[in-house]
Amino acid sequence: RKYNVRQLYRPVLEQHEKEAAQEFLRHIETDAETSPPSTESLEALRTLAFSENPDLQQSAALYYLHMSQHLNTQLPEEYLEPYHALLQSSDLEVQQMSSLSLVNFLLEGNVNKEAVVQMGLLELILELLESGDSVVQCNSCACIMTLAISESNREAIDSAGGVVPLLALAKSYDPRVQQNAVGALLNLTRSERIQHVLCRKGALPVLTLLLQSPDSEVQYYSCAALSTIA
Repeated sequence: RKYNVRQLYRPVLEQHEKEAAQEFLRHIETDAETSPPSTESLEALRTLAFSENPDLQQSAALYYLHMSQHLNTQLPEEYLEPYHALLQSSDLEVQQMSSLSLVNFLLEGNVNKEAVVQMGLLELILELLESGDSVVQCNSCACIMTLAISESNREAIDSAGGVVPLLALAKSYDPRVQQNAVGALLNLTRSERIQHVLCRKGALPVLTLLLQSPDSEVQYYSCAALSTIA
């Protein structure tokens, strides 16, 4: 008979975690969802994110996802700090939600692309490229694709070893993962130096093969990337 580990053992909440959860609930009840939480609520959010309790981490990840769908202002940089815990969570749902909310913030321009890299989140996003979950792969590729719009970020992505895993995911059987991986590679080709790196890492045969993809977006990204390299 199989037992669910999370049913058999749930970490006991520390007093500060209970207080953080209560403060967080108060914030959700009174918050105008278009603005970031107050300083007190941010502290509560940070406590939940760095908790060892997966349910509390899920609450933090869910709130970030909710905020990413409604926020109409810039997200202050200190709100990126809890992502250090959420992106490294052992809970798959937390990884899925937190990586998606980060994509949303980046696409909507709620966060500064360079700040995401400067705060050390790039390495964590690149680690998620190695995930066995296609949703996490899809979201992390989308993050890299958006971050690679910035010139300094392109260099950082290459320096951190981002090219090889992106090329691997460009051959994914999941069309969403493939689209975002090839889109990220296309943005990296804006750097002439990285074009040479891509060639050395075997990008040309991968991109050439993708010209025959049944997905029109993958075809377009591949064709554009090859044209830029040529």
